Amino acid sequence: MKMQHTYGIFDDEANHIIDLVRRHAPLAQIRGTACPVCGSPMAVEFMDDGNGFQVYCEGSPLHISKHQDITEPPPWWPQCVIPPTDSTWYWREWHSFDGSGNLTMKVSGWRADGGRWSGQLECAAGDPDYAFWRWVLLQSGCTSDRITETELAELRARFARTT
Repeated sequence: MKMQHTYGIFDDEANHIIDLVRRHAPLAQIRGTACPVCGSPMAVEFMDDGNGFQVYCEGSPLHISKHQDITEPPPWWPQCVIPPTDSTWYWREWHSFDGSGNLTMKVSGWRADGGRWSGQLECAAGDPDYAFWRWVLLQSGCTSDRITETELAELRARFARTT
C-alpha cells in the first residue's frame, strides 16, 4: 500500500482489526491493538444504526479503513457511535498559494446525516479571512495535519490577540 504521509486509507493492513470487530472481540482488545502503519492505538466507530463501522487510529496522521457493513454488530457497538454532527477538517499540509497569493487548501468532513464530503477552501488575497489563514499556515506554529473545528477556534482566538 502507498500510504500518504498526511492521511491514509488502509488496504488490507487492518483486516485483522476489522476481523476482531466482526468476531465480537472485547472493545478493550480492539482499543489495545496498535495501528499497523504508525503504532498508535486503534478505535472503532459505528454508524448510528449499528449496521456499519470503520476502524481508525488515534494517531497523527490519521489512518482509517473503508466503511464496513455488518449484519450482527458486537454487543458494545452503541458505545462507539459518535453523535451525528457536522464536522470539518482543514488539511494544513495540502495547501498552496498561487502566483497572486490566493490560497487553496483541501477540506473534508462529515455531515450530521452520516455523509462524508471533501472539497477545498479557496481564499483570495482580498478575502476577510485571508490574513487569518496566512497566519495559521505560515506563522502560528500549527503542526496539525488535520485542523479540527476545536483547534480552529483556538487558532482564531490566538490570532485575535495578535492583531
